[in-house]
Amino acid sequence: MEIEVTSQEEPKDAHTELVQDLLAIVTSFSGRLYGSRGSRKIRRSFRELIRDAEAEAQEG
Repeated sequence: MEIEVTSQEEPKDAHTELVQDLLAIVTSFSGRLYGSRGSRKIRRSFRELIRDAEAEAQEG
């Protein structure tokens, strides 16, 4: 068994790198889970959230 080192330098901020890796994994699985219809649903949900936030801003 061999271990190959691809990066000689330790990451400057390991926590940030870990978070980015986890987000990439979640994004990948979410895309596969929801498919193309899911992306339309997510965009629609964001539009509704923006519309609600704008309505609240106008009222308050």
